[in-house]
Amino acid sequence: MALDDDVALLERVAVLELLGRDALRILAIGAEVRRLITAKNSRARAKEKDHEPDAPPDEPPPFAFLDDGLGDIWFDDDHVRSGAEWRTAKTTEKQRALLLRMGVKADSIPDQCGEAGDLITVLTVERDVKKREPPTDKQIKYLYANKIDFDRETLTKGAATKLIVEHRHATEKRPTKAKPFGVLPSKGGQLGLLVPGDKDQKT
Repeated sequence: MALDDDVALLERVAVLELLGRDALRILAIGAEVRRLITAKNSRARAKEKDHEPDAPPDEPPPFAFLDDGLGDIWFDDDHVRSGAEWRTAKTTEKQRALLLRMGVKADSIPDQCGEAGDLITVLTVERDVKKREPPTDKQIKYLYANKIDFDRETLTKGAATKLIVEHRHATEKRPTKAKPFGVLPSKGGQLGLLVPGDKDQKT
């Protein structure tokens, strides 16, 4: 596939789509890279093919035969033959779910595990892929109305929700003080009720 087709395929994965097209182009280019064989094996094959190895013993060769000798490096034929029953094993639900998350179409997933036709490069992207949503207007009004301190530049919807919940819990648990009142004698000798906040006595 062309590079744009690879990028379009990666964009179908919701997690990778957050990285942006520029980052996905780098991933697509990196996925095309294949590891070169070691200098030792390349020099041995070059000698067999009547090529003169120009690379020093401790440096990679200037050329490499990518299709020759890979089995000598990465694969053990005896091990593959002895455990070949996995090729005809049924595809598990976990494998199907992983392929679907990677953007593979459901109708193209095989029924059997089979065997990989090429080397597979696994790219690990260490990044917080959680989507940061801004706070809502209702949350902002609540924080301002209750005089809750927050950083407007870095505040997210989740952080605002946490502040509001903590404030409500603290308000509900706060004990309410009973307003004191007393009975005082009035000027006429009658008892008067003193209500907090009232300057005049009520008889």
